[in-house]
Amino acid sequence: MSLTPAKFILALVLMSMQSITATHAAPQNTTPFFTSNFNDASTLPAFSLFAPAGFTPTQDYFSFSLGGVSNIPTTEGAVSLGFGLALPSDFGVSLNVDMDIKNLSQRQELSMTTGKYLSGWDASISLGIRNVTLWHDDGSQNVPSVYIAASKILVLDKQLVILNAGLGNNDFRTISDTASSTVRAKTVSPFVSAAYYPFAQFSLVGDYTAGIMSLGVGLVPFSSLPINISVGVYDVTKAIPAHTGTSILASASITYGF
Repeated sequence: MSLTPAKFILALVLMSMQSITATHAAPQNTTPFFTSNFNDASTLPAFSLFAPAGFTPTQDYFSFSLGGVSNIPTTEGAVSLGFGLALPSDFGVSLNVDMDIKNLSQRQELSMTTGKYLSGWDASISLGIRNVTLWHDDGSQNVPSVYIAASKILVLDKQLVILNAGLGNNDFRTISDTASSTVRAKTVSPFVSAAYYPFAQFSLVGDYTAGIMSLGVGLVPFSSLPINISVGVYDVTKAIPAHTGTSILASASITYGF
């Protein structure tokens, strides 16, 4: 059986937070509030809202994230604890434990990603799995979603563009897809996102995942602190059946590299 819209959106909330914390730069700067140099930033603003990215950890890290989407028809939120490990030869792995913010002790899921940074191409590729059930209070089991993603960095003078694209099954299938979970597991749908960075601490993001278009911005308030905030409008084309009004998405994450 396919996910209900509320559970589907919650899964996407978790995806968005994992995408934001999937990669980060090592803090190098001495300027606490603002830097115009990407190499001096402690982390990079959002390069995706929901679409997974090809990026993989370039240093070991822990992360804590909160996220939510309003008016779908209620507000759905989630919290995520993440861990990333950089491996030799530009490989990396990451793991997240995700929980429904309304029922932290009643719903936990596991997500895992592995990938490789292609330094000669300024690109990365990754393979991941989402929604592996650790615990549900009702004993139910989610159907995991598998994806493959690629990301490319384009340097434009003092600005950046990051492109993400990939294919995934189950939760990545379009929201209007009413096929059974068996069919959804055997077929894939594309996802894509793009981010433009006019400067190091701000990004403009467009995202198309599961047939849903979202637009938003990413902000790193303090150049010396790895705190990442994203705000946007979800489902701008009203692809979700019976979706009316405006839905706001928001997420925040903090990452500690070691």
